Amino acid sequence: MNEPAYFRKRPAVVQAMRWTGKNTEHVTAWAAQASDRPLHVQDGDPPTLAVTTLEGVMRADVGDWIVCGTANELYPVKPAIFTQIYQPLGGQHTPAEFNVELPA
Repeated sequence: MNEPAYFRKRPAVVQAMRWTGKNTEHVTAWAAQASDRPLHVQDGDPPTLAVTTLEGVMRADVGDWIVCGTANELYPVKPAIFTQIYQPLGGQHTPAEFNVELPA
């Protein structure tokens, strides 16, 4: 194949939590249950999360979404990308979570 081809992502349901900087305990506890690759808080101003993905360690900043994929893998996603790719299923979590107030 010498030319690029077009592909569509398969629909998949994933779990995700937005890291606000104030919910670190909840996000890390959820990640520990969801995956065998826990998150690690990196001290700093502002703090970051070290997310061990299938491709290596990635940094999550305050406001990023932490996604648990179909193979129980974790990965961070920037808010602008997250809202383009994912949509809430409803139920206990509402679309208002997309607009969580972040600390200044």
